[in-house]
Amino acid sequence: MPIPPAYHESLPYVDQEPNLEALAAARDLIAAEASSQPPLPTSNPEPSFTPAMIAELERVSKSTPLAPLDLSRYEAPSPSAPPATALPAAAIAHSYLS
Repeated sequence: MPIPPAYHESLPYVDQEPNLEALAAARDLIAAEASSQPPLPTSNPEPSFTPAMIAELERVSKSTPLAPLDLSRYEAPSPSAPPATALPAAAIAHSYLS
């Protein structure tokens, strides 16, 4: 059984090596395009971080866990409130809890 070709059968050819004239023309086109563009920066600029970002980067580098969120504002109020303030407090709590 013959070994199948290494290229896809819809492309039954392999490009030949370009001659010296074609290589020179390609290099000239590349040089012309490169000269029309502004030069790339020589080095990466130093990043500037906000104080909050610097503090967060220091916290992460020290492997300090985040402070837990205070979830008490989402808890239902205690039923010990007097009836006059219970209804408005319940309405406010309902808006937070739903």
